[in-house]
Amino acid sequence: MADTETNTPLDADARRLALEAIATLAYVKKIAADQILRPAGVPEDLIQRFIKGRDPATGEALTKRQGGVIILDEMARLGSDRTALRKIINLAAGWNSFHLANNEYEARAVVQKAREFTGVLAEADAREKAEVERAASERVARERRERERTLRVHSALLLAQFDEASAGGDPQQRGYLLQDLLNRVFDLHGLPASRAGPESRCRTVPFNCEGDGSVIPGDAI
Repeated sequence: MADTETNTPLDADARRLALEAIATLAYVKKIAADQILRPAGVPEDLIQRFIKGRDPATGEALTKRQGGVIILDEMARLGSDRTALRKIINLAAGWNSFHLANNEYEARAVVQKAREFTGVLAEADAREKAEVERAASERVARERRERERTLRVHSALLLAQFDEASAGGDPQQRGYLLQDLLNRVFDLHGLPASRAGPESRCRTVPFNCEGDGSVIPGDAI
């Protein structure tokens, strides 16, 4: 079975190393499942396929490498392979049960590769985290600049409308218009303003209301 492609060269290297660990560190499948796959968070149904599965072409039991490919392919399809890969590599880096391997020298070589690769992964993870934080910071700054630009434009428009409304016209209509402008100012600046009922309307714009909340007739303004 051919390995499937992963997102980056580093992911591809991690996949190859994880497969080597699965195939090499423990000779017996059940031991590999107990000491490598389960601690790495591999789902139980995939572990059972790893242990009991057979090659459809030959009918023979899957090798540990074939079973490992099935596991990583399925987890990649589900989007959970990167975490499992890192866990397998970290387990391999701390592995010292060389008596479980069929070939101790191959197992030691895999462990050495894993120890070196954990440093590479740590550096890559640090770079990725820094990039995510930088992108988030830039997004926040961009959104802030856009809000400030919008605030300037809308504030200038509201000021022009306020000047026009204050210049003349029907007094009662002018009061309603000024009330609407003030509510829009509150909205623009994110200030809470209740519009439920005449009492709140008078709190918002008192210049066209009586003390009981009734609207002052136009000729009384």
